[in-house]
Amino acid sequence: MTNYWPEGIDLTDKQSPLEILRDAQAEWESSSGGVLELILQEAESQAGYDMIIIHARHTASNRTASLFSVVSRKENPYPTRLQPKENELPNFFKKSHKTSNLNSLTAINSVIRQLNEEKWVNNEWVVDTPGELREKLEKIFNLGDIKSEILNLISTDVAQNDVDSGTREDVKDASDSDSPPSDEKAELG
Repeated sequence: MTNYWPEGIDLTDKQSPLEILRDAQAEWESSSGGVLELILQEAESQAGYDMIIIHARHTASNRTASLFSVVSRKENPYPTRLQPKENELPNFFKKSHKTSNLNSLTAINSVIRQLNEEKWVNNEWVVDTPGELREKLEKIFNLGDIKSEILNLISTDVAQNDVDSGTREDVKDASDSDSPPSDEKAELG
């Protein structure tokens, strides 16, 4: 029997991106025990689209980090595009990155050849349904850049508490003498 109903459409699942992000916000509050908060900032993109900018906030220090944004057309929540923040890390801090071994002449020829070709481009961050949005949100929250931003928010607080309380061994050793702890001494030669 033929089925004309579109795949992936569930009439009972009609949450907007903002509603889904509010669910994520509640989960963050619960999962972090109140240490981290997800902040949803409604805005308008430069092109005039609806935009929600997602930030993480460390509640104890009030420091925030921008994580990514979600963009859709005015009054039309789908399709929606998740926009990961630009990765500002140097390549040697990335687990993987693209590089090219092309020389100048080969690169120019390659560009000219590409200008004459049509090809399909898949945008992995565009979603058509609430279910797809939930799946992509799980994926974007697990990007290395996002995890680093989150850990950097809480790590500086932990390190500062260690220094303030004197619980780190290297802090105790450094205060006892003018030389570094024994495991950090390097032989010169």
